Amino acid sequence: MFYDSVAFMRVVILVVLGISPIGVASLSAGPLGEDINLLPQVRLSHYQEPTPSIPSDFLYRGRPLEAACFERLLADGQTRVRLETCPRPVTTLDCLLSENHDQDPWWDLRGYRGYCYGVQEAGPGGPIERQHNVIYKYLGKLAGHHALLVEIGSGSSSSSVDRHVIGVDVTGNPPSVVLRRTFSPPSRLVPLDARVSGSRLLYTAAVSAAQLLEMAGLDLATLDVSAEAFPDSRMLADSDIAEFENDRLKRVWLLPHAGAKQERSGRAACFAEAHQRYRDEKRTELSPSALKEFATEVGSCLSAR
Repeated sequence: MFYDSVAFMRVVILVVLGISPIGVASLSAGPLGEDINLLPQVRLSHYQEPTPSIPSDFLYRGRPLEAACFERLLADGQTRVRLETCPRPVTTLDCLLSENHDQDPWWDLRGYRGYCYGVQEAGPGGPIERQHNVIYKYLGKLAGHHALLVEIGSGSSSSSVDRHVIGVDVTGNPPSVVLRRTFSPPSRLVPLDARVSGSRLLYTAAVSAAQLLEMAGLDLATLDVSAEAFPDSRMLADSDIAEFENDRLKRVWLLPHAGAKQERSGRAACFAEAHQRYRDEKRTELSPSALKEFATEVGSCLSAR
């Protein structure tokens, strides 16, 4: 699913370097600060803790692993990429994803490494210039692996994206990045931010009305309701935020929707009315069991209409 505030693919990858292990980074939960220019969806979906330093066993030739290596591994559909074949691009562009904007308060680039750069690719009428974008954030150690959050994309504007939580090894001589495992949240959700807390991998995702109900176990098909019955603007401002712990739902925040007034008609009103009632009653942070109760109320309303 694509949301307008997120321009490129964000991927959490676990990297096993096969060298001496390091300690586990333990971080506490917490949203971004109360910035009036930020949507509540942005504040709650991005963690405010500083990222850990790059350890010595995450270096290649004295430098942190190049973002371009993860782009090749993930964008090209490969399962193995040799680190020596993906050096830092000679010329990089001053795009919003670059390290030059690491301190911008409106974008969560603190601790990211990466760049945008132009490459020539074959086109129908000859070579064309295309922009590539890739950044990653080191999250710490998880189950003996190095955890990263990586974004890749192309072009200067946002487009449909795909994000995954995956596991890789970095092994061999010369060393290579090897894809080992893919982790998937429920309902085809897309990670927005992630962090390591002890032995746990935590990450957030934006969810639409239909995804929220499916995640709670409500079978829309048995109610003769399709997901299309619920408006989905694919805008972050019209979504709620879910947090996962090792791919299992931890909690959901019910947030104000920019398009809420347009949703209150037909069967879609069942979700919008329950959503607003929960917010009015200050029940905005739901545990998995509380989310099931919410979905049951919506389901009863759908059955009666």
